[in-house]
Amino acid sequence: MKSPSKADLIEHIVKSLIKNKTKAQRQFMNGSGLQYFIIDNLLPSKWCQEINRSFPETSKMMLKKSLREDKFVGVQLEKYKTLIEEILYAFQNKTVISHIEEIC
Repeated sequence: MKSPSKADLIEHIVKSLIKNKTKAQRQFMNGSGLQYFIIDNLLPSKWCQEINRSFPETSKMMLKKSLREDKFVGVQLEKYKTLIEEILYAFQNKTVISHIEEIC
């Protein structure tokens, strides 16, 4: 199976945001306290599974643990599979961000 490209990821995210815009806006506006929205099936499950398999082992990441956080962090993307970088930058794409701004 060919991994999705950054362009594929962006296209699918944008389509999902457009399709779910009204529902997401209502959810965001009706939130009490912390405002949020959730879009189920944002990406195809096959892509999600592949992204999940692309993450490095936790032994290759840094653990940040304090009262405020408890997470593994990886900052050297060049050491990881390309798909990790592709999905990260897909979510930071200007078009994706503008569609999220329309919801929020």
